Amino acid sequence: MEKNPENPVAAQYDKIYSEREAAFNSGKVSPLILEVGKFIPEGGKVIEFGAGQGRNSLVLAEQGFSVTAIELSEVGVNSMNRIAKERSLQNFEARIGDARENLEGEYDSVVSILMLHHLTRVEAEEFILKIKEHTKEGGVNAIETFTSEGDFSKLPDAKGRFYPELGEMRELYSDWEIISFVENKSMATATRSDGSPMFNIKTGILARKPFREVL
Repeated sequence: MEKNPENPVAAQYDKIYSEREAAFNSGKVSPLILEVGKFIPEGGKVIEFGAGQGRNSLVLAEQGFSVTAIELSEVGVNSMNRIAKERSLQNFEARIGDARENLEGEYDSVVSILMLHHLTRVEAEEFILKIKEHTKEGGVNAIETFTSEGDFSKLPDAKGRFYPELGEMRELYSDWEIISFVENKSMATATRSDGSPMFNIKTGILARKPFREVL
């Protein structure tokens, strides 16, 4: 997908990533991502949507998986590809893309960390159905997102966006094996206009697609 210069989310993250080298979580990998590699085959195919500056995708590539990182921000994509080149990660590719684009092929794991709140509820539910369909049998989805029980969901621009209720992500994966499911409170990188901290309850799920029964 070609860059859309009028996309406000892309512009927002271009600015953030231009100003900060490790914009979120001090550049540290999400704990959920460290579990992914335990459940997919060596050299397995992984795709991450909303990969940011690569704090998760690059770690998976360093573990030997074949990784595609999808990100709206051109600055983020350029940063990831530069780092991958510096680390000689030939099994890594970052490109400009959108979670709403068509998805082809099957993957051993599909990853989305703190991206879904940029989608409407309809778009997010369609995205989840899509990635489940394009996950190989025995493969896993790793998703972390903000819930409706937090400060972000109360912001003016959050109306109509996907902030699931507590427990809702578990329900959306009720037809899969739930390997892990957590909901916890955390302090956001963003602050209020007066400088005071914002808090959110995030949900994280690692779920495995069942194998079809052979009759």
